[in-house]
Amino acid sequence: MGGRDLSAMLHDSYVLDLASMTWQTEGAPLLPFEVCNNVCDDIESVPYHKVFSFGGKKGMMQYMNTVEVMDCGSQVWSTPPVDGGKAPCGRCAVFEQEAAQGSAAAACRQPPC
Repeated sequence: MGGRDLSAMLHDSYVLDLASMTWQTEGAPLLPFEVCNNVCDDIESVPYHKVFSFGGKKGMMQYMNTVEVMDCGSQVWSTPPVDGGKAPCGRCAVFEQEAAQGSAAAACRQPPC
């Protein structure tokens, strides 16, 4: 979901059909906006699983601190209300291999909020 290449930010999604082991894009829900370096996880929920996305970057230095949720039954993304407490600073994920190379770690540093 999402990501970037050398020329553009992406907000596409791919679905792996486990029966045929092929990637499909038709019917896959688009993320609400272009994002990279976000963290995603799925939670088993009734009646359908939910995919949660947190943080990431919208642009070169635009860090996000939002939560997006996709209901796997309806294939629709939403932004739930998050009430109480102070939201964390905007941030993005850095993977160990990228951090070892130095460039991704530097790209994800930001001033304190």
